[in-house]
Amino acid sequence: MADTREAVAALNAATRSALIAAGRVDDTTVATTFAGQRIGLGDLVVTRRNDATLGVANRDTWIVTDVGGRGGLLVTPAGTGTGAVPGGVTPTGGASRVLPASYVAAHVELAYACTAYGAQGDTVSAAHLVVGESTGAASAYVGMTRGREANTAHLIAPDMEQGRSSGSPSSPATEPTSALATPPGWPPPRPPATHPPGRWRRSWPSSGWRGRTNRTI
Repeated sequence: MADTREAVAALNAATRSALIAAGRVDDTTVATTFAGQRIGLGDLVVTRRNDATLGVANRDTWIVTDVGGRGGLLVTPAGTGTGAVPGGVTPTGGASRVLPASYVAAHVELAYACTAYGAQGDTVSAAHLVVGESTGAASAYVGMTRGREANTAHLIAPDMEQGRSSGSPSSPATEPTSALATPPGWPPPRPPATHPPGRWRRSWPSSGWRGRTNRTI
């Protein structure tokens, strides 16, 4: 978590680059959002607009399992350790969703990091907060109370000495760290592509679908 969208965008980009280098995300065939984010197979994403016809809600998180040649995505719910989708709006159950290119471009974002405001109400096993000059008490409180087992603050400073002087010398919790840690068990193994990129048609589940039963993304 961070307190500004600019910081979140930088964290998302850095995390995605590391996952690509590790072979956990495929950057070969991607969908591109209006904000310029590239989204490929294996990426963790969040939907930012309710759409009953697509079966998605604002702040639901998903794993990309395929990318269509027209910029659409095939996604499955991204469960946490408790089996719940962060945000708790759309229940899990393994059902895939097809997101058309128009929705992806306007209403899908990478979800490796989020603002403290956007994390309100979420509970995870371990939470990490990047603390900067603009981090206020409200953001710090939210960021440091999301984790059930651990909550870690990462202080931004030019060097370790200045980082130590910025915090309380009597509190071990303010000791700065040099790098963000990866939560245990994350990221999950990259799902295999089940269709040639850009050349497949997905049948929509019969329950909860109104309209056409097939959609090409």
